[in-house]
Amino acid sequence: MPVLDSLTQVLKSLFWAVNPITQANSNIPIIQTLVDIFLLALLIYYILKVVRESKALQLFQGLAIFLIVLVLIDYVTGLKPVNLISINFIVRKALEILPTTLLIFLAILFQPELRKALGSLGGKSVFEKPIDLIEPGQIKHLVKEVVNAMSHLSKSKTGAIIAIERQVGLGDYESRGSRIDSLITSGLIESIFNTSSPLHDGGIIIRGDRIAFARCVFPLSKDANLDEDLGTRHRAAVGLSEETDAVVICVSEESGIISLATAGSLTRYLSDVELEGLLRYMLDQKKTTFFSSIRNNFNGSKK
Repeated sequence: MPVLDSLTQVLKSLFWAVNPITQANSNIPIIQTLVDIFLLALLIYYILKVVRESKALQLFQGLAIFLIVLVLIDYVTGLKPVNLISINFIVRKALEILPTTLLIFLAILFQPELRKALGSLGGKSVFEKPIDLIEPGQIKHLVKEVVNAMSHLSKSKTGAIIAIERQVGLGDYESRGSRIDSLITSGLIESIFNTSSPLHDGGIIIRGDRIAFARCVFPLSKDANLDEDLGTRHRAAVGLSEETDAVVICVSEESGIISLATAGSLTRYLSDVELEGLLRYMLDQKKTTFFSSIRNNFNGSKK
């Protein structure tokens, strides 16, 4: 297969480039090979980053499952005990045609993501840190500033909605927003949601340790079981948490109630202490679990 052949050649080139024993008898250009591998890795990194910051990840997963199902159907229907000739013929022809039309199919399927990726090349750093890569001290600062801002907005009954990005990127919801790219402070959050501010109508996206965008439009939940008294802001918080793994905090402008939405569920009537505890748990749990597993393995090996 061409893909396997290419991968084999890259691995061979890498082996020859880093092996001092074979370098003496090799005509392979070492510097060019290393540069080639570096550029290829950088390209793959950027593609994966674009995929992560949009719904393309889910589309890729769906496409992979579809291809696996086709291969399984082709295998099963070709077995003698089954022998489903018509289905096997159709599936086999589809698998034969797919490689030649795959690029066109992907271009159509991921057209919005491709346009966004090309448009963001000059205006976005490819090295922005996701929430799971920032330091514990930065997470602590993030939680403190967000809780302080939500507390003040709650007391003044100022409506607000903040989405904290985790593993699933929120790039699809940035297009109509305004880029902020600023460190997180409670004062800035409060000023954004001030009713006299041109940015107050919409939501904030927090990416890593920075406020990335403001005035973003989030999708409304279509869950019929939601309380009928919930307004658009709360439905947008639940809707975004249904489509992504973001942690979404909102403040009601009518009652000042603080709510938190995650995984399609809404927790209301949160105090400052409860909100701080939930945010620390949700943003720290992956990092804590990771380091705890390393520590446990290390302690186990010492025993």
